[in-house]
Amino acid sequence: MCTVNIKVDVSVIRSINPALTSIESIERWLQNQVNFMIQDQIENKSESREFTHNVTVEELYGAIEKDITEIYADL
Repeated sequence: MCTVNIKVDVSVIRSINPALTSIESIERWLQNQVNFMIQDQIENKSESREFTHNVTVEELYGAIEKDITEIYADL
């Protein structure tokens, strides 16, 4: 693990969540937000890999053709 320093506008953070009344509570909240973003990135990357490995080229072209047909059908 590493420690990084970031600058945030405390008034903006408090406008998001007025319960964040101390620097310590803001630090905990920000750490949770960063943890959530990292986990989300990991899951999205995993889903992306899963998608590319489980779909044939023909299936992918079929999905694209279907999407294009549906888009132009609405015009």
